[in-house]
Amino acid sequence: MFTKHELETILFSLEGYIQGNDDDKLSDELVGICDKIIEELAPVGAYTDDDYASKVDRLVDNMVASDDNEPTHDSEGC
Repeated sequence: MFTKHELETILFSLEGYIQGNDDDKLSDELVGICDKIIEELAPVGAYTDDDYASKVDRLVDNMVASDDNEPTHDSEGC
């Protein structure tokens, strides 16, 4: 079994890798894995860190497909 710290490290690494990856199929698979790790770290009904949860939500929101030739700006929700 992994320790909580090891799972958090794996989750952090996967999330960073997803952000810089153009392979949508792989990214979708890794998001599923991240979701499983999050479930393992915070079982249903357990206290969760709202700040961490908002960061995960922001990461998922930023993973929408975009045109790499079209510039994006923070004001557009990036």
